[in-house]
Amino acid sequence: MRLSTLLTALVLAFSVPAAHSEDAWSDTDRTLAYASGALLLADWHTTRRLAEGNWCQHQCYETNPALGRYPSTSAVDRHFALAPLIFIAADQFPEYRHDILVITTLVESVAVANNIIKFGWSWQF
Repeated sequence: MRLSTLLTALVLAFSVPAAHSEDAWSDTDRTLAYASGALLLADWHTTRRLAEGNWCQHQCYETNPALGRYPSTSAVDRHFALAPLIFIAADQFPEYRHDILVITTLVESVAVANNIIKFGWSWQF
C-alpha cells in the first residue's frame, strides 16, 4: 500500500471524531457525521480503485466535475484529502451543521450506490 493511500484513509477515518466545538453535537448530527465519513471513505476507495484500473480502459468514467472524467489516483487522493473540511465547516457553523451533514450523507450515498451498482464492490487494499 502506498503511503499516500494510507494517509488519505487515516485522514478520512479520523477527521470526524476530531471535530470539537463549544457547541455540543446532537446525537443525530454525530450519527450523520460518522455515516458521511464512512461513505466518504467508501467513495474514495471505489473511485481510487477505478483510477488504478485505468478507468476500465475508458469504458467507465468519473461523474464528479471537480475531479474530471479520468482523474489519476493522486488526483483522487488530493480531492478526498479535503473531506475533513466538511466536518470542520459543520463544527464551526453549528447553525448549518445539520444541513451540511445531511447534504454530505445524501451526496455520498448516491455516489457510493452508483459505484457499487455500476462497478461492483471490492474492499481490497
